[in-house]
Amino acid sequence: FFEYNVILTLVFIILLERKNARQGLGERSEASNRYRPSSFASSKILIRSLTTHSTMDDAAKKLEIENFFKQQMETSKKTWEMRGKEARIAAHQARQSVKTWRNMKGMELMIHEAGHAGNRPFVMGLAVIAGFAFYTQASLGEDAKKDSDYWQAFHAKH
Repeated sequence: FFEYNVILTLVFIILLERKNARQGLGERSEASNRYRPSSFASSKILIRSLTTHSTMDDAAKKLEIENFFKQQMETSKKTWEMRGKEARIAAHQARQSVKTWRNMKGMELMIHEAGHAGNRPFVMGLAVIAGFAFYTQASLGEDAKKDSDYWQAFHAKH
């Protein structure tokens, strides 16, 4: 049965290489510019691994399989820990302790957004306009306030 599988595998590899050769899916050798199938080296390794039986290979395969199942068990344990009501509560509390922009309000959010590089031109423009507004308000004297219809209508205390 084993030899039958090896023969079928070899036939499949040969047919695949011929198909690739017809479609031009291989590498060209620089020295001879002759077609060399790209899967030739991998087919040699596959044939060697199918035909050799040593205790070293079995031990290595066993170790590899054991390591794979250990990793799967660790992943499963992590998944199991994330399930259930207590785990959902713990995950929710962990998310609440981290301060993100979604949790910020008012001046804290404004300062956070002003720190982003993409918002710097807007922040500079806002600072210039605020500076002009402050200068205009500060330079408005008592005489100008008395003569201003706007100031008398909306700000003056009668």
